[in-house]
Amino acid sequence: MTLYRFIPKAAGAAGLALAYLLQSGFVRLQYPDSARYPVRGIDVSHHQGAIDWSAVGREGMVFAYMKASEGADMKDPRFEENWRGAQQAGLAPGAYHYFSCELDAFSLLVKSQLGAAPIVYVTESFWQSYHDALPPELELWVRSVVFGPESSFGGAWRLWQFAGHARVAGVQGPVDLDAFNGSEADWRLYLRARLKLKPDAAAGVDL
Repeated sequence: MTLYRFIPKAAGAAGLALAYLLQSGFVRLQYPDSARYPVRGIDVSHHQGAIDWSAVGREGMVFAYMKASEGADMKDPRFEENWRGAQQAGLAPGAYHYFSCELDAFSLLVKSQLGAAPIVYVTESFWQSYHDALPPELELWVRSVVFGPESSFGGAWRLWQFAGHARVAGVQGPVDLDAFNGSEADWRLYLRARLKLKPDAAAGVDL
């Protein structure tokens, strides 16, 4: 009788402990092969607070996407600080805008301003529902934290967010982790092409 009571309690405690470790970023469900995905980065916003970008760089991060804005008028209060810090630490910086709108119109706006289509962040559920309607020129930044991206997205993606609650030195609390779809040589070619569109972002970046 005591044993049967103990087992459910122990299982429940173990489940709570695992949930805590996952939520806190001490354990992840995805550990991508570093040989296959050698180029890693993070994505951040003001929610991460002040970031020690030098420490992030020493963790092997190569790029960082940071929230610049949301909706029609919200600007992330730490965007400029994060941009400068990432550059000074030698990381390739990128900006993202959080929005819900008509994607074709947004893509055309970005192309008219920068000369290239945007990278669009998509979840598995969004992809399954709307991938046939997406403009074909879009590059994809996919979220898949349980299974590998191939199971849902095939090979048609540029960046993979493989962890939503991870730990990286220099960042207070959990942070998202991302991988580039390609080799280090592929990354340098891609980066050079992108930096032609925004030359000031190249400062301090190893090309």
